[in-house]
Amino acid sequence: MLERLSSFFPGTRSEGDEPSEKGALAFELLWKGFKDMSDLHKARDSRAYVLMTAAYNEEAYIGKTIASVISQSLRPSRWII
Repeated sequence: MLERLSSFFPGTRSEGDEPSEKGALAFELLWKGFKDMSDLHKARDSRAYVLMTAAYNEEAYIGKTIASVISQSLRPSRWII
């Protein structure tokens, strides 16, 4: 089961294939709310969010912010800047 968790939380596996404490906790919290892995996959695939970015006088950082958001595997449904 923990191997499958890595698809939801990249970086939750520590070196040597031992689950990290953070990853194990995330798995436990998620698992309690779902009957099986298919429910977990459905929830992951149906996630949607709106991102609001405050950008007043942020000329020096807005480029990095944009690059960071578009590189995410799950992009926002709407992005308000």
